[in-house]
Amino acid sequence: MSEITYVISEVMKCDFSFAEIKTLPGKIKYGKQYEEYHIDFEKLRQMVMDTFYEKIK
Repeated sequence: MSEITYVISEVMKCDFSFAEIKTLPGKIKYGKQYEEYHIDFEKLRQMVMDTFYEKIK
Protein backbone atom coordinates (compact mmCIF):
# COMPACT_ATOMS: atom_id res chain seq x y z
CA MET A 1 0.00 0.00 0.00
CA SER A 2 1.43 3.37 -0.95
CA GLU A 3 1.78 6.10 1.66
CA ILE A 4 -0.93 8.29 0.08
CA THR A 5 -3.34 5.34 -0.09
CA TYR A 6 -2.71 4.67 3.58
CA VAL A 7 -3.28 8.31 4.55
CA ILE A 8 -6.52 8.50 2.54
CA SER A 9 -7.80 5.27 4.10
CA GLU A 10 -7.11 6.67 7.59
CA VAL A 11 -8.80 9.99 6.81
CA MET A 12 -11.88 8.16 5.54
CA LYS A 13 -12.24 6.56 8.98
CA CYS A 14 -12.54 9.97 10.65
CA ASP A 15 -15.95 11.23 11.60
CA PHE A 16 -16.27 15.02 11.76
CA SER A 17 -18.48 17.75 10.39
CA PHE A 18 -17.49 21.08 8.88
CA ALA A 19 -19.04 22.75 11.94
CA GLU A 20 -16.17 21.27 13.98
CA ILE A 21 -13.43 22.83 11.83
CA LYS A 22 -11.88 25.96 13.32
CA THR A 23 -10.29 28.81 11.39
CA LEU A 24 -7.36 30.68 12.89
CA PRO A 25 -8.34 34.28 13.63
CA GLY A 26 -6.35 36.88 11.75
CA LYS A 27 -6.11 39.01 8.65
CA ILE A 28 -4.56 38.68 5.22
CA LYS A 29 -1.97 41.33 4.41
CA TYR A 30 -0.29 41.75 1.07
CA GLY A 31 3.50 41.63 1.09
CA LYS A 32 5.79 42.55 -1.79
CA GLN A 33 5.45 39.15 -3.43
CA TYR A 34 3.02 37.02 -1.42
CA GLU A 35 -0.10 37.25 0.67
CA GLU A 36 0.69 36.93 4.37
CA TYR A 37 -1.66 35.71 7.07
CA HIS A 38 -1.16 37.53 10.37
CA ILE A 39 -2.68 35.65 13.29
CA ASP A 40 -4.51 37.57 16.02
CA PHE A 41 -2.81 35.85 18.96
CA GLU A 42 -5.20 37.20 21.61
CA LYS A 43 -8.21 35.77 19.74
CA LEU A 44 -6.28 32.53 19.15
CA ARG A 45 -5.54 32.23 22.87
CA GLN A 46 -9.24 32.70 23.64
CA MET A 47 -10.20 30.13 20.97
CA VAL A 48 -7.83 27.58 22.52
CA MET A 49 -9.23 28.25 25.99
CA ASP A 50 -12.84 27.95 24.77
CA THR A 51 -12.12 24.78 22.79
CA PHE A 52 -9.90 22.75 25.12
CA TYR A 53 -10.51 23.95 28.67
CA GLU A 54 -13.47 23.84 31.03
CA LYS A 55 -13.96 26.26 33.91
CA ILE A 56 -13.77 24.75 37.37
CA LYS A 57 -17.03 25.26 39.21
